[in-house]
Amino acid sequence: MNNNTKHKLTLNFNGSIDELLNHVSNVSDEEIERISDDNRMLDREESIALVMEEAKLPREEAEKIVTEFQLEELDIILKGMVEKGLIEISEYDKEGNPLYTATEKGKKYLK
Repeated sequence: MNNNTKHKLTLNFNGSIDELLNHVSNVSDEEIERISDDNRMLDREESIALVMEEAKLPREEAEKIVTEFQLEELDIILKGMVEKGLIEISEYDKEGNPLYTATEKGKKYLK
């Protein structure tokens, strides 16, 4: 399956009922299984390809968007780990970004 058809079930569809039926009947079982797996996350390359396709953007711009989303998700995860007492901010780098260290509670999960 190439990148142009990789996510065709996730694209908005415009057309008649007959065209929609034809559209979904030509989708492979693999594509249906991949989309129906609610727990599956797209990897970075799949995310970039999806952004490029859906937003009609060049790769460089799509990479920037995906990176921004990944950094936002990482920030949410790290804040949650700090709130749970698993990690703590130990210092800040030259750009003012926090650097983290595992707490005693967090170290229990590293083993």
